Amino acid sequence: MDKYSRLSMSLGILSMLLGIQFLLGMYINLYVSLPTGTNSFAGYITENGVVAAHIFLAFLIVIMDFFAFFMAIHARIGNKYILSVLLSLISIVIAGVSGMLFIMGGQNDAYSFIMALFFLLAYGFIGFGMTGIRKAKS
Repeated sequence: MDKYSRLSMSLGILSMLLGIQFLLGMYINLYVSLPTGTNSFAGYITENGVVAAHIFLAFLIVIMDFFAFFMAIHARIGNKYILSVLLSLISIVIAGVSGMLFIMGGQNDAYSFIMALFFLLAYGFIGFGMTGIRKAKS
């Protein structure tokens, strides 16, 4: 498997994980009432398995995107596409921090909006990075 195929598969899996993360987030938003008496992640994780899965998946996505960024540099897919993968990583981190602030800050809707917005930006940046892989192969 060449470096382009590995990067393409990595970004494809990352896109799939982001889709699962989105579905988990929607489920939490619609059906899970987060406890207000706790102020630690351990409290939220022990209260609901879906919230725990959402938090765990967020960390996994950040780690995967970090490695995808270095894979993009190694594959030399072009500066604007490498920047796109970096911007996806930054967007995912901002979405994650917003999610943390949403949980810890009394479930303020602004943080939920920022989380969703940066999720969409990350998804778009990953798609643009995939375009760079196709162009670099040819």
